Amino acid sequence: MGPSLDRSTRTTPKQFVMNRILRYRLSPIFAAVGLSCWSIQILSPVEATTAVMVTIASATWIIYPLDPILDPRDRNPGEGPRSWTAIRLLIAMILFVFAILDLRGETRLLAAIGLPVAICYAIPVGGRRLKDRSLTKIPFISLAVTVACVGIPWLQSNGDQPFQVAILFVTMFVLLCSNVLVCDLRDRQRDQLAGLQTLATLSPATSLRIVRGLFMVICLLAWIGVNEPAAISMGQAVGLLLATITLNIAARRSQQPIMTTLLADGSLILPALCGALIPG
Repeated sequence: MGPSLDRSTRTTPKQFVMNRILRYRLSPIFAAVGLSCWSIQILSPVEATTAVMVTIASATWIIYPLDPILDPRDRNPGEGPRSWTAIRLLIAMILFVFAILDLRGETRLLAAIGLPVAICYAIPVGGRRLKDRSLTKIPFISLAVTVACVGIPWLQSNGDQPFQVAILFVTMFVLLCSNVLVCDLRDRQRDQLAGLQTLATLSPATSLRIVRGLFMVICLLAWIGVNEPAAISMGQAVGLLLATITLNIAARRSQQPIMTTLLADGSLILPALCGALIPG
């Protein structure tokens, strides 16, 4: 008989799935789809809903694998310029092109311009990137994702809900800022070794305080949305509160990086999920 594997080296099916989700950077895609579903719930009816979701998901699928290709500082073990990464990018680009063909002209223009602009945050110029400093990284990423997840569904809707769109936009932006801060806390040690000066590397305690402060801001926005007819449903408000609680749990230093990633990105699905499950 061959040598037996030690229990510590075995990988359970659950661990295998989680490792693949993280290795192929699928959790941001699930998060982007969740945010787009939240927008679709509020802005319904939305024309070509499937094309909207595929556009946002494929754009996310293009952007995130580019990080470890464009700059080795973002590479985890096994990442970088590889044939499988190139295949995934090609598939994502094909999906993106076919999806935007089903969108309205103005929506197609937003998607076509927004994708290359969003990629700019990871492109090194003179050894520096927009994402190397929290002052540029946090608002840029949060704004780019919010514009995509709110703007594309809005352009595909009748477009006569300005207050709803404003509340949704601001709330999603604040939620994403909190998410980016939590992810920076997760990557603090790697960023320190790479010489990056993010808020998490300079002052982890300040990052934690900001995450907790944003919790109060989101609670206030959820309250305003619930009290304004048709702005945010009770289910979505509950999902928002659960999302901010989850982000605060993920921000704890005792969390493992894998769990932090799953909690941080999984929290962005909760507003849409609770909105679908909880009536009112």
